[in-house]
Order: sequence, then structure tokens, then C-alpha cells
Amino acid sequence: MARLISDLLDYTRTSARGGLPVVLTRADLHVICASSVEECRSAHPGCTIVLETTGDGMGSWDADRIEQALTNLVVNAIQHGDGGPILVRSIASAADKVEISVHNAGAVIPADVLPQLFKAYRRGI
Repeated sequence: MARLISDLLDYTRTSARGGLPVVLTRADLHVICASSVEECRSAHPGCTIVLETTGDGMGSWDADRIEQALTNLVVNAIQHGDGGPILVRSIASAADKVEISVHNAGAVIPADVLPQLFKAYRRGI
């Protein structure tokens, strides 16, 4: 329930053009990703979700925002995938570059839908 209220407040802030507050703390990105993956595994016990990490994930992160975004991406991959495993990768390749990716098997988002994908109340497929 707390997450739902927080998400609603976030939406209100972005709609009012106030932006989202960013709270940076020293943390391990891979641990943040693992927490998100565990949350998704608990909520979707029938799904296989694999986490791969590479490199040193220590840095200054907004753990709540990263976990929120990653959880949303994984749940989306579960909902729109073909039921196969979901692969989450957290790669820290340099001091100033990291990449988090989520992969599933299933329908690809059509190219003409991509520009609309992150608009409120829009759905890709």
C-alpha cells in the first residue's frame, strides 16, 4: 500500500512539473537490483527471473527510484513475455558507466509505438 501511495505522489509531482526528488546514497547497484528481482520473484512465483551482475556496483544511487523502475520493467516483461525466463543484467563497466537491462522472449514493441511508450495512459502492445 505504501508503494502505491508513493507512486501516486510521484505521478502527481511529475504532472505538476515539480519533478521527482532524487536521494543519492552510497550503495551497491547489484544489491539494489537483487532486491528488485527478489520482490518480483515473490510476487510472481511461477516465473523464472535470472539476475546477472558484472563489475563493481558501488556508487551513489537513488536506490528507491532504481528499484521502482527496475521492478516496473520486470513486471512488464512478465506480463508481455511468452512465459519464458526473464533475464536482468546489471553491468558496471567503468567508473562512470553502468547498464541495467531486462530481456524477455515475446512480441517486440512495434517501431511506430515507441515514441508514445512513455506517455501517461499509453500502452505499447
